[in-house]
Amino acid sequence: MWQWRQSHQQPWQTYSDIESSMIEDVYNHGGQRVELENNVLVDVKKGLHIVADSKKNDKPAEIRRLSLDCEDAKAYRNRAERNDRFTLPPQIMDNTNDSSSLGAGNWNGSRLVFEWQMRCSNLESLPNGDIMRQALDGIQIEGKAIGQAKQAQWIADHWIPVTKESFENICRACIHLYTMESFLYRLVNATLRNNDFSKIDTLGPFCYLLFQFNFAPEYQNLRFSGRVYRSAELTPAMVNEYKQAVGKVRSWLGLTSTSRQRTIAESFCAATVLFIIDIQETATDAARLIASLSAHPYEDEVLIRAGRHFTIDRVEPNKSSNNNINTLIYLTIE
Repeated sequence: MWQWRQSHQQPWQTYSDIESSMIEDVYNHGGQRVELENNVLVDVKKGLHIVADSKKNDKPAEIRRLSLDCEDAKAYRNRAERNDRFTLPPQIMDNTNDSSSLGAGNWNGSRLVFEWQMRCSNLESLPNGDIMRQALDGIQIEGKAIGQAKQAQWIADHWIPVTKESFENICRACIHLYTMESFLYRLVNATLRNNDFSKIDTLGPFCYLLFQFNFAPEYQNLRFSGRVYRSAELTPAMVNEYKQAVGKVRSWLGLTSTSRQRTIAESFCAATVLFIIDIQETATDAARLIASLSAHPYEDEVLIRAGRHFTIDRVEPNKSSNNNINTLIYLTIE
């Protein structure tokens, strides 16, 4: 893990997982410099973070490399950047009256993934390695479009060998990549949540592989049932939506990151609501315990697949005063 700071009076800033990996590659191969986004150069031999177009009086920042088991690295685990993954407010959807071209009343999945499958006429005969290659090509296109071309190129270069490996390894790579702190998981979830069909050709293959992970025989041992937690910062109007839907079936369109550990879900300072989710044994396709595949295994993550139905059981005030969470929302997936 790599960090930088402008002066001794300022706190250390942590590079994203992809940026740290790019720097680590140069460090391990005895190189000197790596160019990041926004005209940033990192000189690993001189220990400098340099902004190429900065004013002449701006001094280069210093950098440092941390072992993942050191105390500073442990503190990094609760950094604000992970808030997005575990606290973005999920929008509830009523899929029971679907009027889309899919004609799928009571829809229980991802429309975007389904549409990509329908457009892929040779899907049954298409090797998984080719789908992975399409996924990497799409990530490059989307990364370039949002100013993350260098990170997207590193992703493609790093994972292209996986295209020649087994479906088990392809799934492992996709899950690990999705859990890394980068532009990708935000972009993927925004695409799924909004059913953004403009990105179906670029992100459809990657979303399909993430979706298929839940059905892969090789990972049935990761099938999860039990209680998990997710926090979010919800407005009173959002909370009221859940109150009005108690007893009804709803879904979240994006992939949903949860944790088996309540303390982890409650640790994000912005959270005002805690979702308490009971996943029944009958929900065999719903969730997978991905800690062993994750870039952040300490989060003890259970990943709920995109579009999975749940029932809203109850909404009640939080009587604990140990944190900012004021509302508890109980859900069941069955």
